Amino acid sequence: MSTSAEKAKRWAQWIVAYLSLSPFLVALVLATHVYPSSPFAHRARKQCFCARALVWFGCGVLGIIGVVLLSLRPIYGFVAVVIFTVLYEPTSVAIWHQPIMLHYWLPLAAMGLATYGVFVGKEQKSLREG
Repeated sequence: MSTSAEKAKRWAQWIVAYLSLSPFLVALVLATHVYPSSPFAHRARKQCFCARALVWFGCGVLGIIGVVLLSLRPIYGFVAVVIFTVLYEPTSVAIWHQPIMLHYWLPLAAMGLATYGVFVGKEQKSLREG
């Protein structure tokens, strides 16, 4: 039977996995030139985009690492989700040049759920064992 802490951790994993797809999809679109005439593609070609794109892609990788670690090593997964949350919004603003509200609130929600899932779950586990 799963507890509320385990459910919160699973929700955090789903949210971070969902948000991690965006950097990979952007990299795929830029690599395959699917939208060559879009304003985003023109901006990306005109400016020094490489550093921001690498950080954006790194956010995606960090998110996937956080999702995996939340299952295997919850404390390390929590740290990865916190770093992901800190980097995701500023990087998305640097890439898209506009604040995207979903990219602000969802990582915060995932971090809150991961906090509850990891630390309350750890406390519940220690109470059951002790």
